[in-house]
Amino acid sequence: IQKEHLHSDEWRKLLEKAIELSGGVAIKEISKEEYENLDWTIKDRFNQRNWVDLYDCLQLLFYFYLRSEDIPRLRREWFKELEVKGKSKIVVQLKKTKKDRLSQETTHIYPRGYDIWKRIELRRPTGYLSFPLVPRIQGAEHDSNVGELANGLLQKAIELCRIKKRGKITLTTIRHTALRLTLE
Repeated sequence: IQKEHLHSDEWRKLLEKAIELSGGVAIKEISKEEYENLDWTIKDRFNQRNWVDLYDCLQLLFYFYLRSEDIPRLRREWFKELEVKGKSKIVVQLKKTKKDRLSQETTHIYPRGYDIWKRIELRRPTGYLSFPLVPRIQGAEHDSNVGELANGLLQKAIELCRIKKRGKITLTTIRHTALRLTLE
């Protein structure tokens, strides 16, 4: 059975919905201070800053082929800019990989990945990249509720887009989407 994934029109619709729910901020270049001053409250997870964070998670998963388990522990410091054949590339060194394999490097194959990263880096120049306000213990980031928060926001956006699939859409589905759309 084929892994659940979004088709290109569904992927576009999801991104547009996340942008809309962020008040359009998700695609703007904003500073760390502007990011930190976005509308946010612990009482309502469907707030502006969380929608920006979800949008950024979707982009990181898609452009860097990350796994859902990478999202809670992903740190700015793992990303480096390199010159490759006269072009700037962003490389991420995953410090902890699936089943604790040796660390891996991954980069974006789409040129747009560079611009996506530069926008994310501007608003989060240090520390955790995904939902940085969520408390976590270094080395046990998977025990935080970052994955649950991201998946809850993702499922709400999918519902608002009226996208129907066999099962729940999760961050893992976004990785499958990235791989599938790249192959197509």
